[in-house]
Amino acid sequence: MEIVLVEQNAAPTAYALTRNMLTAIEAGQDWNVLSHGELLPALLKVQPSAILDAVISVEDYVAHRLLNGHHGLPLDAVPPDILLAWASRDPGLRLPFLAAHISIFDNAEQLRPLVFDILDQAADKLPVLKELSANDLYPRGAYSGERTTILTNRSLGLEPLKVHPHADVRNWATEMQAHLMEDVAAMRTRASQRDERFE
Repeated sequence: MEIVLVEQNAAPTAYALTRNMLTAIEAGQDWNVLSHGELLPALLKVQPSAILDAVISVEDYVAHRLLNGHHGLPLDAVPPDILLAWASRDPGLRLPFLAAHISIFDNAEQLRPLVFDILDQAADKLPVLKELSANDLYPRGAYSGERTTILTNRSLGLEPLKVHPHADVRNWATEMQAHLMEDVAAMRTRASQRDERFE
């Protein structure tokens, strides 16, 4: 499929295939990329702009099910420069969309460079920050390590945003750090109470 769709004139075909997937989701069908091969990742590899054009045209919940409804986030495999070039055509709409469907943190729980790029390109930071808040500040699915450790590291990973030139970004980072550490404290309290009951 990749060989067939790699040409620029194949973009309409890739768009149509993606619309078929989205229509299946809208109709209530149980669309699972993993059980239908690696169709979406394959399409994103060769025609990312066409796929993104299709996905951004539907309701948020439909886009979320396609782009967030299975292990991993397929947009993470798309080169950041391609994502940013696509978003530059309508940044007010597309930058928040990207913020909602990418991994915020890398494997070391540090902010990915793409997050900084999206924030820097956004004239209005608040819609982007809103989507980042709803995205993956908390680990999703299967993860390795203690949850309290992950959340603590993610809180530390937000530290660079506390010196961002824009006040909205600085305030958001401070607020998110507070939320994360409140949850860490609550988890540790519950763990301590469980330990006491078993002593």
